[in-house]
Amino acid sequence: MKLRHALRAFAGELLANNPREVATSLALLLAAGLTEGVSLLVFVPALQLLQGSAPPSGRFGDLLTAVGIPGQLGPVLALCVALVGARALLVYAKNRYTARLHFRFADQVRLRLYRALGEARWSVTGTLRSADIEDLLTAGVDRIQSGVWGLILLVQAAVLFTVYLALSALASPALTALVGAAGAVLMLALHGQRRRAASLGGRLNDSRQACFRELSALVAGLKVAKSFGTEQAHTQRFAATVDATRAGFMRYADLRALSSLWFQLAAAALLGGAVYVGARPLALDLPTLLLLVFCVARLAPYLGQVQNFSQELLFALPSWQQARALEDTLTQAREAAASGRERFTLRHGVTVDGLSVVYPGAARPALDDVSLTLPAGRCTALVGPSGAGKSTLADVLLGLTPADAGGHVADM
Repeated sequence: MKLRHALRAFAGELLANNPREVATSLALLLAAGLTEGVSLLVFVPALQLLQGSAPPSGRFGDLLTAVGIPGQLGPVLALCVALVGARALLVYAKNRYTARLHFRFADQVRLRLYRALGEARWSVTGTLRSADIEDLLTAGVDRIQSGVWGLILLVQAAVLFTVYLALSALASPALTALVGAAGAVLMLALHGQRRRAASLGGRLNDSRQACFRELSALVAGLKVAKSFGTEQAHTQRFAATVDATRAGFMRYADLRALSSLWFQLAAAALLGGAVYVGARPLALDLPTLLLLVFCVARLAPYLGQVQNFSQELLFALPSWQQARALEDTLTQAREAAASGRERFTLRHGVTVDGLSVVYPGAARPALDDVSLTLPAGRCTALVGPSGAGKSTLADVLLGLTPADAGGHVADM
């Protein structure tokens, strides 16, 4: 699946499974961003009133008139305080609601995968590594949860960037256009780092799975490992997988740090240019210049957050792709629902006649024309070397693995 299609599918699944929660979260994000922008607009008339006793004029004075606020310092400051308080309440509600959303989505992925695992045919689930499943249902889903959080914060950063860009355009459209163009160029230049984040996420999945496999192998065979004195070999292999996982996280940390460095350098250059252009060629009044400087100073960090949260989302995306692929595989292998099960007591025995089982890709049959009778009420031992077909025969008798030829009957 291409990266763009995977991102669209990830966001689409989040929206399809939680439409109301997503809509509410976006509404709170937008309301908090707009409230922050309006509070800054009202702050400019307050500065104008502090400079002199004349009521604010121009577009900022028109804004106060439109909302019915007297052009006096007290009411204007009260409006600023009210807007800041309203934004704080909106941010509080947004943080609680979005936290609920990303936990809910992670639980949905985990439960769907768990259910699909239980409903799939044993011939499919029996080929899966238990360590891989445990890793995906625990650490893998946690990574998906961080990806949802990254997506939400990405939208938040994009909304706030748009708000400050619009505020900056009120002060100086030409300078804002120049700043926006510089930001677009910087985002294009860092496109390769975002793709690298997705690649690092995929490699980290592999190294983390290797770590789980080695841990599972030691725990499952600890008695054997101690009997043969191979604990040190297990420890060395586990240490190698831990080193690989740490190296993957460190490469991702370096990637984030490099992106942050570029945006800090860009912010310094844009801020210096905005102050010079606003003070000299444009000759803006002090309140308007302060608004412009503040907006430009906020634009670069928010653009940096867009980059960082994009990388966070892309870094977690391979975990969601892996979970989605496994769920699709298990769903396709889903067993037909049983209409009902009655208690069955074996009276005579089980007869196996010409039973053959061939696993896909195997060089030889696991069972080849096997015939035998297992009498009821007795213990029958199946003896043979590893790979002789003992477990396969038991799986067939339990109804876990279908036979390719022959069959078995009970009480005949």
